Amino acid sequence: MRFATGCNVDQLIKIDESCRSKSTEDPIKLFTADVFGMFGYAFADLQQYKWFKEKSLEEEKVNYSPLKDIVNIDLKSDEEFKKIALKNPVYLLFLVVQKFHQSQGRYPLPEHRAEDIETLKSTRSSLLEPLTQDPVAVLPDEYFTNIFSKLAPVCAITAGIVCQEVTAAISQKQVLFNNMFLFSPTTHIGYFFKATSSSAPEDTKSTTHITNIEMVDEIL
Repeated sequence: MRFATGCNVDQLIKIDESCRSKSTEDPIKLFTADVFGMFGYAFADLQQYKWFKEKSLEEEKVNYSPLKDIVNIDLKSDEEFKKIALKNPVYLLFLVVQKFHQSQGRYPLPEHRAEDIETLKSTRSSLLEPLTQDPVAVLPDEYFTNIFSKLAPVCAITAGIVCQEVTAAISQKQVLFNNMFLFSPTTHIGYFFKATSSSAPEDTKSTTHITNIEMVDEIL
């Protein structure tokens, strides 16, 4: 099992690919998490995870999508994802923050708050252009004002979710999120994003479809 935090998305993808490249009977499980102000996220790639029902001890298998698929969703062609993203933009915030790092070489900083918010807005416009004609309506500016520094309550919530899932994975019990947990900086609610990968038989390139969003209880 591997854990990662404080890494940008490119580093995380490399770590995830390294875990997946190890051909073992027991796949290397990866958990990663980070917090940006009131926004927190956690990601899990358990590859093919086997767990047992408590009473019957019946074995269940769950397949996980790699991080590379999760962050490279085709916003233009995936109609199902469009519906989900427009309803709940916190996943889009995750993508914008990661794109910000790719262009700036760092995450938003309090000492650069004003200029970083403008860069985030610009990143939002370019990223969401395939999804909507009005990016501001889909992902309002208020999301960007709440993602600076690290706030202890959000760190505690995000870490608590990860610890809960790690304990379940070690015990071979049902793990709740597949693949992401996202804590919204505006609603103060945590969301599980379930993702599944599918690919055409003649195509080796995977296409990821986020098929469902499950809302955790309101926490703050």
